[in-house]
Amino acid sequence: MECPKCKAKVGIMTQTQTIDTGSVHCIKCFICGYWVQTWPSRPSTLATP
Repeated sequence: MECPKCKAKVGIMTQTQTIDTGSVHCIKCFICGYWVQTWPSRPSTLATP
């Protein structure tokens, strides 16, 4: 994996966090501080229409 901003190949990670509105997946770079949310998911408590 490579950071889109500084092109570092070390110090970058993907993470899935659970917050009030559901799960959020993100990419973080510890070298330059770059952070981007790559996808949100629907909370499992919501009914599908």
